[in-house]
Amino acid sequence: MVEGAKSKWEKDLEIGEAFENKVLELFSKKHTAYKIVGKFKAFDLVCECCGTTIECKYDTIANKTGNFFFSFPLLETEADLLFQGTPTSIHWCDMEDLRYWVGLGAELELIQEKVGNEGEYGYVVPIKDTQAYMRRIYG
Repeated sequence: MVEGAKSKWEKDLEIGEAFENKVLELFSKKHTAYKIVGKFKAFDLVCECCGTTIECKYDTIANKTGNFFFSFPLLETEADLLFQGTPTSIHWCDMEDLRYWVGLGAELELIQEKVGNEGEYGYVVPIKDTQAYMRRIYG
């Protein structure tokens, strides 16, 4: 690696933190929220007034593939809400709705278990199929 060049992990972290800040900005129009500092795996943001917890995921290749990847760790998170970002859009949903619909799709064999580009197992779901349970708020 060239001296001063960022690793893939550092670039991904930078992109993820920028997305978390964008969600904070969007969320703070009606609520006061704050970011969890450090390596906290359960969720990324918390609404100060109601305690709602938020997981933020950014998918750099979703526009190319037309799919979201929902990893097993994501589906097991303690967060109440998911904000899923792409280079051109932001979608959000209640985590219980996500678990229900992805679980139903897997049970009916409409979606299959796959390995994501980071080596995690989960489900690849066409973005167009998420409109039943995800709301597009940007893009």
